[in-house]
Amino acid sequence: MMVVLDWIRLGLSAAFVLTGGLLMLGAAIGLLRFPDVFTRLHAGCVTMSAGVCLC
Repeated sequence: MMVVLDWIRLGLSAAFVLTGGLLMLGAAIGLLRFPDVFTRLHAGCVTMSAGVCLC
């Protein structure tokens, strides 16, 4: 039973880390892509903070 719970815990943590990494990658792309300084700040702050919370 503990082996199953360990695999579930490992899968969930891997999914959270992968999702957080993808959000941080999206924030980096948003910083490069948006034209205005305020939209760059918004893209960076919102998605980066969500990505850090998931990691």
